Amino acid sequence: APELSPELPAPSRAPLRTNLVSDGTSFVGRHDDLLDLAEDLRSGARLITILGPGGAGKTRLARHFGAYYLEQQRPPGGVWFVDLTDAHTQSDLLAAICGAIELHPDRADDGEDAVTGIGHALAELGEVLLILDNFEQLVEPAADTIAAWLDLAPHARLLLTAREPLRLGWERCFELEPLSEDDAAALFVERAQAARRGFTVTPDQHARIREIVARVDHLPLPIELAAARVTSLTVDQI
Repeated sequence: APELSPELPAPSRAPLRTNLVSDGTSFVGRHDDLLDLAEDLRSGARLITILGPGGAGKTRLARHFGAYYLEQQRPPGGVWFVDLTDAHTQSDLLAAICGAIELHPDRADDGEDAVTGIGHALAELGEVLLILDNFEQLVEPAADTIAAWLDLAPHARLLLTAREPLRLGWERCFELEPLSEDDAAALFVERAQAARRGFTVTPDQHARIREIVARVDHLPLPIELAAARVTSLTVDQI
């Protein structure tokens, strides 16, 4: 596993604070991406936006890195995951964050005071990693909100997933590439084995699996959807 910077504050042994939950599946590939994210934090990045098309695995990478960071660094303020799939306005964002971190209701009032209140609440948490997933529909209405929170909470770090950058001065964009051919094939096999007990790959199927993953551009989500079909189709049929 990648190591975080010795320049970061010494980890606390206090109980872990988080709302992260495991999705129950293995994490295949992306080891270099984890190393790069760790290096970004080591070098002082406070706002990282993981960029990529739908199905590229942005959410899974963010969750996995959050769990790693929580276990290895144990930030006193915790690691919090906020699903913004259904958020489209600044008010939606404020409500989602208050719900995820369980901030006191008086910090969720409408308007500019709510933004400031949440910023102060994040500052009180100290070192904290906030993961904001599916932020793309909030780039226009809420980019300034992110800037305000980073200004008010100097020890907070934000990890976003989106399809476009916020274009803030201190934002560090992390372009997520497709899986390598080997990792894509390995992902197909693992998910196929999870879908159908006893699934094995014969020598002549290796090339067919590589053809399948190439046809979906080595993107994790369509690979997983294809692998799930082994319950009713052969690899050749897929």
